[in-house]
Amino acid sequence: LIWLEYLYLQKNKLTGTIPDAIGNLIWLFYLDFAENKLTGAIPDSIGNLTKLWALGLQKNQVTGTIPDSIGNLRKLCKLYVLF
Repeated sequence: LIWLEYLYLQKNKLTGTIPDAIGNLIWLFYLDFAENKLTGAIPDSIGNLTKLWALGLQKNQVTGTIPDSIGNLRKLCKLYVLF
């Protein structure tokens, strides 16, 4: 899956945490976890997704702060984090 460019998982009733391994999908342009039941912190490995253009995390139950590694996402144009 390393070559995956779009991961759209909105409204899939997902539970648990966002795995650290998400940072291995280095070709992602679009990542959408919106409207699930994800908990825990946003992993630091999110900063590895340097090609990411849009990130949707709204309407989940994630906790903590947005990791500093998000600053690595220089191409990020859209960040949705409404909780």
